[in-house]
Amino acid sequence: MHQPRFPTLALTALLMLGACSSVPSTDRVTDAATAPLNDLNLVRASIPEVLQSAQRQPYALPVDDSCLALSSQVRALDEVLGADLDTPPTASNPGLIERGGNAAGDAAVGALRRTAEGVVPFRSWVRKLSGAERYAKEVAAAIAAGTVRRAYLKGLSSARGCGAPPDAALDAIVAGPQRSTTNRARDAWRHPAETLRFFGLRSDAQVLELAPGGGWYTEILAPYLRDQGKLYAAHYSAQDPHEARRLSRQAFEAKLAASPALYDRVVLGTLPVTGFTDLRFDRPLDAVLTFRNVHNWLEDGHLDDRFKAFFAALRPGGVLGIEEHRAAPGTPLAQQIKTGYLTEALVIEHARAAGFELVGRSELKANPRDPKDHPQGVWALPPTLRGAVAGSADRERLLAIGESDRMTLKFIKPLQLAAR
Repeated sequence: MHQPRFPTLALTALLMLGACSSVPSTDRVTDAATAPLNDLNLVRASIPEVLQSAQRQPYALPVDDSCLALSSQVRALDEVLGADLDTPPTASNPGLIERGGNAAGDAAVGALRRTAEGVVPFRSWVRKLSGAERYAKEVAAAIAAGTVRRAYLKGLSSARGCGAPPDAALDAIVAGPQRSTTNRARDAWRHPAETLRFFGLRSDAQVLELAPGGGWYTEILAPYLRDQGKLYAAHYSAQDPHEARRLSRQAFEAKLAASPALYDRVVLGTLPVTGFTDLRFDRPLDAVLTFRNVHNWLEDGHLDDRFKAFFAALRPGGVLGIEEHRAAPGTPLAQQIKTGYLTEALVIEHARAAGFELVGRSELKANPRDPKDHPQGVWALPPTLRGAVAGSADRERLLAIGESDRMTLKFIKPLQLAAR
């Protein structure tokens, strides 16, 4: 009986992958190569329309290029292609290269019959059966076109400064009972869900929160990342010379200890000056986030060293997310340090000096009512209201202004680092 011939290129590739592996023996690879190959073909199934469309026009501009529409189109391709290379790998969801490499390695050591379809990121629309070898090239072409299309759409999304798509779990946590009433009352100014989406945060990410203060964002980040991701918190040292910082660290530790069901997986360490001393990360971080801290680091003279430490801790493509009080362009440096309001140009300059690339700005926290001329600096406004006497007209005026005008900036560690 005539046996279908296995494509020479595919067999050669599998043998090469097997030869590169340190696990399989020569005999096992030889056995795999000489095993009957007729059951490795792909049964013909309908190629999803989303891939057929990608084959027809891989680089066509979408009719609707809004962030929401781009996200929806990428998700549709994810459904048939599997997770992309920029998906943070986990034990249950390894990255595309890792999945392909593992499957090819298994094939090379004698599991060809069981894993042929695992070498590529097929989902349930392609299954391993005999009699459809001629269809393999069409399937491969569809997958290639879909992969190209997905990369193109992600490029458009990045160029528009789009963040992560809506996440019902994140919304539920932001509205959850674990958050204090006082903290929830500030959502109108701080927009936590929208901010985290702008930074592209995912529930399976490895995230470092810097100088978390009393844990305003920790109340959201810890439960959101608890099951699939990991939250690290770098607070000021318990021996910091500033009493306010020591007390803030103590209060934060007490907060974590009081609710182990929420915070027992948070890894607490010390904010670095030139490098991390007591934090060890499982892998390079997906995101480093700081909320209204950069002005303090500028004042204490450690801004550049800290940015370099954050850069080193991130994976290529990882995000540095910054929220900071915003000064008017051209504000003198001394006034910035005194008032706590920094210019966007200053923050961007220091981040770029550390190697970061600016990829997005958001006006989520813009407040045009803030004149930024308060004698007490940014601390004159809510929630601090420094110097404002209860019941006074000045206090009411400051409350009417609301919280400070703020920049929200998204940087990444470039995928390809420039030579230095």
